[in-house]
Amino acid sequence: MSKGIWHKGLGLMAAAALTFTFWGSASAEPQLQPIDAILSEVPEVILDEAVPLSIDSATGDVWNDDRTVSIRENPDGLLGVEMPEEALGISLPVEHSGKRDFRGSSETPSWEDSDGVTFTPLVTPEGDVQINTIIPDADAPQRYAYDLSIPDYSSVEETGGALLFMDAGGNMIAGLAPAWAVDAAGQSIPTHFEIDGKTVTQVVEFTEDTQFPVVADPFLGKNLFKSIGTKYGKYYGVYTNVVTLNLSTWGWAVYSGAGAGVGGLAAGQAILNTNGWNEALAKGGKVKTQLLSKKSMRQQFSCHALGAIAAGTWELETFRVNRTSHWSYGSGIHRCNWTTANKT
Repeated sequence: MSKGIWHKGLGLMAAAALTFTFWGSASAEPQLQPIDAILSEVPEVILDEAVPLSIDSATGDVWNDDRTVSIRENPDGLLGVEMPEEALGISLPVEHSGKRDFRGSSETPSWEDSDGVTFTPLVTPEGDVQINTIIPDADAPQRYAYDLSIPDYSSVEETGGALLFMDAGGNMIAGLAPAWAVDAAGQSIPTHFEIDGKTVTQVVEFTEDTQFPVVADPFLGKNLFKSIGTKYGKYYGVYTNVVTLNLSTWGWAVYSGAGAGVGGLAAGQAILNTNGWNEALAKGGKVKTQLLSKKSMRQQFSCHALGAIAAGTWELETFRVNRTSHWSYGSGIHRCNWTTANKT
């Protein structure tokens, strides 16, 4: 059973383009609006879902409340985002000046480089980090290099605009959602990642005709699902075990393809159908036992990953029969909740 809205096929859900103004007009000199005001106008920004950040009075480092994410100067003098418990990190292309800009909310620190480009990391409740890059004008760079800190045994794979960090066994340990960039008129700007060893460069292809500022991001995340669990209940008159899965904010960015278009959407669905399945199995216990209890559970998972792009909570019920015809047959009617082996 799926809670939420069902969208047939692989069609993208297009957000309406927004027209907004970043610059004040109270004086002759243009004045930047608060960072929060800038970011709140861009649908891709996770501002409303971000957790508060604060400064450690002893070290000057910026942390989230549970200290699973820190923002600090790294040994090379660049500002770095670190996830100590996961042995993950990413260096921002801005030198640490010792001055943090809290323009707007005191819980949304930002850093500005010598070109006037502002970097604002936002942290999700799951401990993933969206690094919002605010590009002020056409004189700013088009290329932004981020050095990754990932385990030596891991590799980086590109798929549909996303970059996945894989361990030696082929399991995903983290990744970057597909890149996106939006101008001040709400229009998408062509952008992509280039990977060279463990350096990821985001290329933002603005022109002199682009309406500035432009907001872009790399979004570093670990888990596709924010919660995976089990429950027992009555469905269609039958008592059954159920595995429930809820996408994380980062997982949704990967799943939907972010700014990578139809190719990114298809790739995101494939990532959910493979790496998402492995992530669910890795929970172990009742989750793994029930997922492996019958073929139907894998079929239901694939139906949600590949055919139910806006299905909210994924609910996989053990009472459902194994499909002898492909699960996609009649999916617009059964919506992953079939009751027969070969009919809709």
